[in-house]
Amino acid sequence: MRRGRQPRQSALEKGEGKALSLLQQKALATPGPGLRIAHFTGKGTHYATDYPVGPRGTFLQRLDENAHFYSRVMGLTITDEDLERGICFLSADPEAEYHELALARAKDPAQKTQNVQQVSFKVQHLDDVRAFYHRLQDEGLRIDRTVTHGIACSVYFYDPEDNRVELYYTTPYKIRQPLGQQIDLDTTDDELLAFAKSFEATMGPPRGAQHPVG
Repeated sequence: MRRGRQPRQSALEKGEGKALSLLQQKALATPGPGLRIAHFTGKGTHYATDYPVGPRGTFLQRLDENAHFYSRVMGLTITDEDLERGICFLSADPEAEYHELALARAKDPAQKTQNVQQVSFKVQHLDDVRAFYHRLQDEGLRIDRTVTHGIACSVYFYDPEDNRVELYYTTPYKIRQPLGQQIDLDTTDDELLAFAKSFEATMGPPRGAQHPVG
């Protein structure tokens, strides 16, 4: 058993529980809100919508591989696809939102595809970050880093197209950013949270805008 694994199973591992995961898509050029609450049940992955979300789209060289990753590993549902045209639509809650993520095959082999700064998934429990971290390792995904931002504990990794993805848990602490200190997700929740909280004293609270706005 890995050190730090809690006796209880995470909602992800048990396959049950309400409001497990909040999907937030962050694009470099369009950083607007995109929120989706998800939960897992024993009969599969189901998602309950609490906030509207606008679709995000990205071009990919390896469409099939990425569609497989986002549906099987990350738990999104393929709502529609056109293999001839090379496009796949995915949603966390197909009944409420036809698609939140559109994957499109690049029109030219030379077309740049890694133009998304990051896509982020928010989970409700710190142990779910740990559980996903182990799942990603088992799947052979390339891990970028595991860090605390004080305000969050995160694992950053790369999808099959080398787009960076973050999966994170939000802590209750208010800490000045930017901050990113390496953590070992196989330590206990109490240790991780205590380390995150320690930056309240060393970093202080958020500063707000540093120049007049408007």
